[in-house]
Amino acid sequence: MFNSQFANQGSSLQYLYTLLTEITKNIGYNLSKITKEKDVLILTRRIGESIVIDGEIIVKVLDSNDNQIKLGIEAPTDIIVDREEIHNRRLTEHWKD
Repeated sequence: MFNSQFANQGSSLQYLYTLLTEITKNIGYNLSKITKEKDVLILTRRIGESIVIDGEIIVKVLDSNDNQIKLGIEAPTDIIVDREEIHNRRLTEHWKD
């Protein structure tokens, strides 16, 4: 199923996209709608469904209203998980010091 065509993929995201597409096709089940735009891998999930990042981080869709979604994130305690604006604020404060 997994052959050498995947061994020399240039981009990690391209590799992941190709691998997920191949797995989905080979098992005959649509795990999720997979779309590649620039350097972003877009996975469509429904409420209650999850994605797993690097085997350690689980992001689950908990709820959805109008233009907002609620996510639950399980991650090891040594990984910092922030909203983007908090992350950017931390970076700005770090560089001020």
